[in-house]
Amino acid sequence: METEENCIHTIQLPLAVIDTSFCQCCQVGLVAYLWKAFQPPLLMPSAVHQEIFDVPEPFTEQKLCEAALEAERLFIRDPGILIPIFRPGEQAVLSLAQELKAVALVDDYRPYRYGRDTLGLPIFGVGEWVVALVDRQLLSVAEGHAYVATLAAHGATSPRHLVVVTEQLNRRAAKGENR
Repeated sequence: METEENCIHTIQLPLAVIDTSFCQCCQVGLVAYLWKAFQPPLLMPSAVHQEIFDVPEPFTEQKLCEAALEAERLFIRDPGILIPIFRPGEQAVLSLAQELKAVALVDDYRPYRYGRDTLGLPIFGVGEWVVALVDRQLLSVAEGHAYVATLAAHGATSPRHLVVVTEQLNRRAAKGENR
């Protein structure tokens, strides 16, 4: 999460495995880009699905998850073997991504770092997702900054990570890229 080199600039990937923390895409209005950038379906382990639906009050992410399952944009799939670290959903996402050689969509710092640094997975946090969308010219730099501000307002992404993402967007703006 800390350097520009860690940002994946080619986001057209064959498979992606999604974690609950990546549901921030729903909260800030980026979910439509998931369906455009990754070949369907996105994969979600049952432990992640359970975490989403363990909340007693229905919320937007639940509705979008159910709609994606019904439209076959999202499939439930579990790994054969779990990596015994972190919470069940994060274990399953990292394990399945490693098993399938898929990208992991994880925003929590410790699982993100473990997946990237220890397992060598291609991995996105929501901030990098915004930068990648700017790089692919699906968002302007100004729109990228607006999404980062929305992420900051939600408070679920670390301030340190948001500073790094803002710096990446500022560098692109300074180079005159995708204004």
